[in-house]
Amino acid sequence: MVQRIGPIGDGGKWVCGIERYQDQDPSSPSCVLYSFGISTETNFEIEMLQTTNCEIFAYDASVDKVIGIPEEYKSRVHFFKLFGGDENTEKVTTLGEAMAKNGHDHIDILKMDVEKAEYKMIPQILSEFGKDNLPFGQLLIEIHATITSGSDFAKLYDFFISLENVGLRPFRNELNIAPYVGKKPNLKAALSEYSFLNINKMCLT
Repeated sequence: MVQRIGPIGDGGKWVCGIERYQDQDPSSPSCVLYSFGISTETNFEIEMLQTTNCEIFAYDASVDKVIGIPEEYKSRVHFFKLFGGDENTEKVTTLGEAMAKNGHDHIDILKMDVEKAEYKMIPQILSEFGKDNLPFGQLLIEIHATITSGSDFAKLYDFFISLENVGLRPFRNELNIAPYVGKKPNLKAALSEYSFLNINKMCLT
């Protein structure tokens, strides 16, 4: 079953097989969700906490904490004041470094809204883990792209081909126009929400 988690517009994501996460034993968290670029939009994370037993690892150096989480779910939320990226510094972490520090070798859901840093972060992830060892079952990502030239299209095409080559298959997408509502009429929407399944590793942990 494919289901939208979170509100229409900015913040919501499409998840495949949500019933499998909901059927897990609620007494012991076993579903692992990494959220890079959480900022102040936490509706997706809150609904996942309410309807599953997922444990959430949230990353964003632009905020000091994860806001809006009901008290009864805070024990399942772990916040790190770091950006996701393609290197490890005082303010940036790679996915591999984050997983190593948390003691994880698999993530059920990887969510990314990293404001164009996906073009650095994704290639680094693919390079580090390789075709057959991607450590996540689903990738939920906001892709930033404005196509105004052939080179823009080529960059986006290569990005999608790189995902296809490692077994990531899109199962849902939508244009995110929420940030553009009420703006200049000639402003071109440049945000798309995509959900991918990893066909090489779809099983839950």
